[in-house]
Amino acid sequence: MKYRFTLLMILLNSVSGISAQSILDSEFSWVENDNCIQKGTCTEIFVKAEKDPIINQYSINEFEIFLKKLVHDLEIGTSQNGVLKLKILFGINQGLCFYKIGCQGIVLNEEQQIKLQSRLKMINETINGEQKNLSVICLGILYITISYGEMVQFRNVNFKLK
Repeated sequence: MKYRFTLLMILLNSVSGISAQSILDSEFSWVENDNCIQKGTCTEIFVKAEKDPIINQYSINEFEIFLKKLVHDLEIGTSQNGVLKLKILFGINQGLCFYKIGCQGIVLNEEQQIKLQSRLKMINETINGEQKNLSVICLGILYITISYGEMVQFRNVNFKLK
């Protein structure tokens, strides 16, 4: 019986892939955006607020199309496969700020990093996250799985789409 359960868990993990689990930060190479939080300021950031922030600009299908075009335009190269993990700050009544970009199995040059950040900054229709009925700064995570240089799936954590 124990072996059947173990086999079932292995099969579920391999079939569900990124959508069933988070990937540890230690598995990524990170580039940090120092402009997100001013040095010397004390800012409370909620990883999980009572009400998640919402990107009100896109439905799930529209966001998927947006990300596919974005990854295609980055010209990552057909030999690269892996995951991008974007840590996004949802400010209060502000646009998005890309706090950190993590790469696993993929190498982005500086030009690609700038293009990625500038394209994602065009997302400006958001609804604030809330904690105890107060708007708060929230940390969202976006995983983008890339195969042969093209996006194959994404997963958003701690934020919603319209």
